[in-house]
Amino acid sequence: YNLIHEKWIPVIIGDKEVKVSLIEAFTDINIKRISGKPTEKIAIFKFLTAIAQAAYTPKDFKAWQEIGNNPSNLSEKVLKYLNKWEDRFYLYGEYPFLQMKSIIKADVKTFGEISPEVATGNTPFFNQTQKERDLDESEKALFILTQQSFALGGKKADNSVVLTEGYTGKSNKSGNESTSKYASSLGLYGYLHSFIEGDNLIKTILVNLMTHEEINEIKVFSGGLGIPAWEQMPVGEDCDRAKQLTQTILGRLVPISRFLILSEDKKGLHYSEGLPYKDHRDGFNDLTTTIDYSTAKAKPVWVDTSEKPWRLITSLLAFLKINEKTKLTNIALRLAIKKIEILENITLYSGGLAVSSNMSEQYCSQTDDYLESSVVINKSILEENYFEQLKLELKEMEKMSNLLKMSIERYDKALGIHESKKTSRASNIFWELCENIFTDTVKNINIPEILSYNRKRTTNLVVNVFNNFCPNNTSRQMNAWVLTKPNFKKGNNL
Repeated sequence: YNLIHEKWIPVIIGDKEVKVSLIEAFTDINIKRISGKPTEKIAIFKFLTAIAQAAYTPKDFKAWQEIGNNPSNLSEKVLKYLNKWEDRFYLYGEYPFLQMKSIIKADVKTFGEISPEVATGNTPFFNQTQKERDLDESEKALFILTQQSFALGGKKADNSVVLTEGYTGKSNKSGNESTSKYASSLGLYGYLHSFIEGDNLIKTILVNLMTHEEINEIKVFSGGLGIPAWEQMPVGEDCDRAKQLTQTILGRLVPISRFLILSEDKKGLHYSEGLPYKDHRDGFNDLTTTIDYSTAKAKPVWVDTSEKPWRLITSLLAFLKINEKTKLTNIALRLAIKKIEILENITLYSGGLAVSSNMSEQYCSQTDDYLESSVVINKSILEENYFEQLKLELKEMEKMSNLLKMSIERYDKALGIHESKKTSRASNIFWELCENIFTDTVKNINIPEILSYNRKRTTNLVVNVFNNFCPNNTSRQMNAWVLTKPNFKKGNNL
């Protein structure tokens, strides 16, 4: 089963989700974007970007422009690269893709046992039958790729098997087997990843293709570009190759966070902790993550299920303004924005998986989930005046949300109601309904009439949500409703 030729990558063509091979991913201009769960999308995006970087990394921006204006040239270079390394993309055989034959002594875990959807503790998402569901070959390939970036930390990895003699990273202070660390793209609570998407998948890869000049400029990884893991896998946790992979761009794009190999019955994986990747606390992070440097300690933007990522758009793009007072950094966005000249449409994608953690064990609680958003950006936003306008529109929505919450609280107080989660539920519904309005605002940021119309739509939302949460059926309810209904006039104490 070879990933170059078999169909295993979920993508969108037209309005349908289909699976394509690596060859098709780099040659079919009809592929709009990557599909799947957010973690799968991000892992595939990083993988395809890594292949492109390994096949051809332009010297500088001028060299990038030459290939950016001729996407078929990148396709040709990638096909030559894939042909050269074809034997490294088999799921089984001498060089199983992103797998370690030497980890065969580690315990076998079923795919269900190490899936993030199958929660630990008292919050099971699936029954036993669903946990043991067999995966076909395409699903196994995607599962392995995604695990390397987004494996949960905890006790599921068998850390009794150590491949580098004398390595202590899999032991605790007492010398006993330690719990495994979370994968490099996940983090403690779930990093939010953001990147630019183009008119089709090829252009998405192109606009995110880094130059050698940029790699030297960002100075995040001391090893520079590096060599991808599939070309040469490590032999242990702390071998020379392992150190190279943890200190390079390509080693981070497709990490080896888990040492694993498909079991003989192909129903699970021999599974152990892999390479010891540093994180944002050490000054290392995926280029698609957003880090806040406004405090003494670097703070990543985590996935927050109560707040859709599109609400962060002005913070994520704040680097567009030279004088903007922000310390949020997203290297992938900053580098890609410079290359949007090849795009007709720009989409800002953000996504990830929120997780909880207890005693070094990560799991998905009832409040955790996958989260993603895609916002089509009008190029006018890149002009200072329109960026300021976008900030104003989002601020107006924030004001409306505060007015809604204040009105509901006053209504409940008037009736002597004490329901602590009511306002947060109403606010969540309001913001969910606002997403389409905001998307339309972003697309039409340079058309005042549409902006005015969308503000009216937002005020109507406030009224509708308030009425749903604050009935006026009885005379007492009607009196409270009249006194506390949202007042949109100036001076309404917002």
